[in-house]
Amino acid sequence: MSDRPNGQDLLLIAREELVKRLLPELPPSLRYEALMIANAMAIAAREFESGRENDVREIGGLRHLLLGESPRTTDGEVLLDHALKACRKKLCEEIRAGEFDPSGDKYGEFVRYLKTTVTDKVGISNPKLVAESKK
Repeated sequence: MSDRPNGQDLLLIAREELVKRLLPELPPSLRYEALMIANAMAIAAREFESGRENDVREIGGLRHLLLGESPRTTDGEVLLDHALKACRKKLCEEIRAGEFDPSGDKYGEFVRYLKTTVTDKVGISNPKLVAESKK
């Protein structure tokens, strides 16, 4: 039994058909909306591709930043979701408490964490921008 095409493949195939075959046939008044749908499909496909890798990297960065632990992977979807939510909540509390103010010891680490996390998220929604920034 084959597991192809999977969800990511189906999104990419549907997007390609939308852009190549349907978009040219649409009246100009509907093209913008069709392009928005095509972009949303591309973002969803990239999210499939990255899987939980970005979330795993973020939870590792948060655990390092907040708890001083070595970054490591967390197994299990439920555990990952719970840990990520808990760490994000703790991060918000520590930001409010001034733990990451520019004058503090943790500021540099905080900025590195933010850059990594934002780059991962932008890499899904706009990979060309990330590629251009690395040139």
